[in-house]
Amino acid sequence: PDPLVRKRLAERAALVDMEAYALAAVANQVGVPIRVVKHVSDSASEEAAKSWRATMAGSAHALAEWIESNLAAPREIKSLRGGDPLIP
Repeated sequence: PDPLVRKRLAERAALVDMEAYALAAVANQVGVPIRVVKHVSDSASEEAAKSWRATMAGSAHALAEWIESNLAAPREIKSLRGGDPLIP
């Protein structure tokens, strides 16, 4: 992104999530409730690809823990942990 745009965004928000915004906008248009849960996995800098690879497993674990604590029944957690190669 343009450095000036990035600077302006940084003054207004701690992070920007373009993908979730698109999902939320469509859900809002059709009247469907939506909850987006994400874990920040990179710094959105030029080094993002490298840092994302290094932190992907940690992000997967953090999201699995959030699901376990907030959403899923115990049998669903077993299925998540057994079916996803990112979550041992």
